Amino acid sequence: MTAIESKEIRGLTLKVLYLLIAFSVTATAGIMGSWFSLKTQNQELNTKIEVLKAQVSGLDTRLGNMETKARNTDLVQEDKNLNTLLKTTN
Repeated sequence: MTAIESKEIRGLTLKVLYLLIAFSVTATAGIMGSWFSLKTQNQELNTKIEVLKAQVSGLDTRLGNMETKARNTDLVQEDKNLNTLLKTTN
């Protein structure tokens, strides 16, 4: 230890104080790095969720159109069957 590092401030040597500050800075930098990484991932996930919502909405619309066409086709077939039945009874 150098002469400066061996000096004490209220029972703490400057070397220990330097180490405490270095560890605190390192821990804070690690936590902030993790936080920014999670924030970026969260934004990416939110974007993906919005895209999926739009895709589901489009699929719902297409399914509704298909169901409407199926109902209309069934109604047309029922009309044809009814007309055939009426013709045979006349």
